[in-house]
Amino acid sequence: MSDTTLHRQVLVAALVLLAGVAGVATGTPVTVDDTSPPVQKIDTAVAQTDTTNESQNLTATVVHDENHLELSPTRGQNVSIRTNAAAGTKLTVELRENGMFTDQYDAMVSENGTATLSLDLRSLEPGTNVSLVVRHGQQTLTKASGIVTELSVTFVHEGDRLVVQQATDRTIRVETNAGVGTNLTIEAKSGGEFLKASGVTVAEDGMATGTFDFDDVTSGTEFTVSVRDGSRTLAETDGVILNESAMVTETTDAPTETTTDDTETTADETGTTTGGDSESGVPGFGVPVALLALVAGVALARRG
Repeated sequence: MSDTTLHRQVLVAALVLLAGVAGVATGTPVTVDDTSPPVQKIDTAVAQTDTTNESQNLTATVVHDENHLELSPTRGQNVSIRTNAAAGTKLTVELRENGMFTDQYDAMVSENGTATLSLDLRSLEPGTNVSLVVRHGQQTLTKASGIVTELSVTFVHEGDRLVVQQATDRTIRVETNAGVGTNLTIEAKSGGEFLKASGVTVAEDGMATGTFDFDDVTSGTEFTVSVRDGSRTLAETDGVILNESAMVTETTDAPTETTTDDTETTADETGTTTGGDSESGVPGFGVPVALLALVAGVALARRG
């Protein structure tokens, strides 16, 4: 029994040895299984953002004051979007004109939960109905309707024309209904020749202020100043540059009117006459004169 077992073990060992020798003899290469995929690096920030967005119900709101958006036909028309999407999320905003696709913009969500996009609406006429569709991937987050308004730009100055001092850091101000953050250009020309230009941004109060250096411009130079949006002229007015001694100052105080009342004075109103009134009621005589007359009368009576 033990011999049989021993024979079997020897036979197996011999078979294994023969198989190895056969492999070497036939030149069969020994291969190593290297089919496992390479290790990929993962952007943890992007992964975290995507996970956050997938794990919550994304919402967004287009920020505006009125019942609908009022947009200016200018470039650089800023629109803000509030959202609960994680910072770094890219939103896609479609601009539609009268229901038809016009343009598309991308807006990144900031740390404070807002995304800002800058629209170029120069090709749209006032009165055009527009809408904004905010998307994240294939998901529509919100829609907002609006209208393109008539653009108004007015120069702010006193008097009939704009007067600017011949000095540095001179300002020219305009008031406009263009959207907050809209970028415009204020440009000064004299006799058709370029003088100065200043880029301005519309503030929350609707004002835009340009700063100029007119120190090298001759006093008395008349010029034309315009507000431009790219190649378009939005407003224009005439002005003059004067040195300090020639500055025109307008007085806004109204002239003082002096009225003289005619006072009629009579003897009755003042209680005074040329001779004066006596207490005895006898015109022209006072109390001493009356006493003297009385004494004289008594003396005459005694003589009689």
